[in-house]
Amino acid sequence: MLKRLKRIACIVLALSLATGFGLPAQAEEADPAMPVITKQPESVAVLPGEEFTLSVEAHIPNGDAVGYQWHIANPFNVNVSGAAGPELTLKASSVLYGTLVFGTYYCIVYNADKGLEAGSVLSEHAVVSQRPLSEQELPVITRQPRGIAVLPGEEFTLSVEAHIPNGDAVGYQWYCENSYYGRMNGETGPTFTRELNQYTTWSYYCVVYNADKGLSAGSVASEYAAAAKRVLTEAETPVITLQPKGMAVNTGREFTLSVEAHIPNGDAVGYTWRQTISGGACGEGPVLTLTAQRHSGGNYYCVVYNADIGLGAGHVTSEEAYVKVTVVPPSAREQRKELKEQRKSMPSLRRGLASDPLYLINGAIMSSALTLMISILWFLDLLRVPPERLESQAVKIFERVSQVTLIPFLVIYILVFALPVSFLMLPFRR
Repeated sequence: MLKRLKRIACIVLALSLATGFGLPAQAEEADPAMPVITKQPESVAVLPGEEFTLSVEAHIPNGDAVGYQWHIANPFNVNVSGAAGPELTLKASSVLYGTLVFGTYYCIVYNADKGLEAGSVLSEHAVVSQRPLSEQELPVITRQPRGIAVLPGEEFTLSVEAHIPNGDAVGYQWYCENSYYGRMNGETGPTFTRELNQYTTWSYYCVVYNADKGLSAGSVASEYAAAAKRVLTEAETPVITLQPKGMAVNTGREFTLSVEAHIPNGDAVGYTWRQTISGGACGEGPVLTLTAQRHSGGNYYCVVYNADIGLGAGHVTSEEAYVKVTVVPPSAREQRKELKEQRKSMPSLRRGLASDPLYLINGAIMSSALTLMISILWFLDLLRVPPERLESQAVKIFERVSQVTLIPFLVIYILVFALPVSFLMLPFRR
């Protein structure tokens, strides 16, 4: 029994020594060359454009110099260039590595005498965030912009009124609901003016912000206001009193369509005639007169509008009038008349000889070439004549050369040059 108790006591003593139970703990001695942080950096919230400062306090027990290097942990986890002191001061509107300086920062504290490689201590993280505007700094819209309806071509103006309780300046930026236009460049005032057309018939709104703090600090958006086309009143709308009537006509003959209308308030009436098949305008005015052609048949109608306001403001369309065109072949008299006109358009021989440069060119070339050829042949024959017979022989040679060369030359010239050139130049003569 005694031996068993001694064995249990030995086991308990061994376990106590192994776990340190019952023995006083020995404190780990701190390295006197390592920095000790006595004050951690604190998080701050600022507005864009404001400066903020983060600070850390540290010392080294053995008296060595303390080194500092600030880092931004979010979103890049890189060191802040030039930030090697116990304080970091930045402007909230400045850009750091492509983005604003808002993020999470910490400082690496190390022994400057021994270098960063010898060891360092990290500070706690401090978050730099954007604070929201207070009620005294936030704009208050007192009058919202209102929709407006005007006629095309007229100007419309949208306006908004706002103030800031603390007296800061108010900034404005107008936007269009259409994403293609989006921000309206240059529209930075309480009013917005445009001319109404197909590109400006949209809804608009204004972003109001604290101009002293900047748009990125916070803003308030106004309500949407639509710029729309105004509908003509009854007094401005044309009234058609006589509709156009259809008819049948032969080709080559004129046909006339007419419409009558008025505007109750006395404005001028505008008319535009259109054909249903082509869709394009074919005349202006209350009366349309055309010469019937093969393609002239079909329905015609007139667009009647207020000329003082414009076609885009609204119009009234008349009834359609059907024009039946019968194709009639030309009579013998008309054919002779047309043939006579064609003959008149062709240059006569007498007029061509007098005025057509082609005939003058042909004549000049023919006479020059003939003269040159006769002279050459005559000269060659004279070289073979004795001097004592030169005078009588010259006459005979000239006669022979003329008979031999003149007729063949004329035939060759006409067939080879004159006729082909004349036919080639015929389309260019009037």
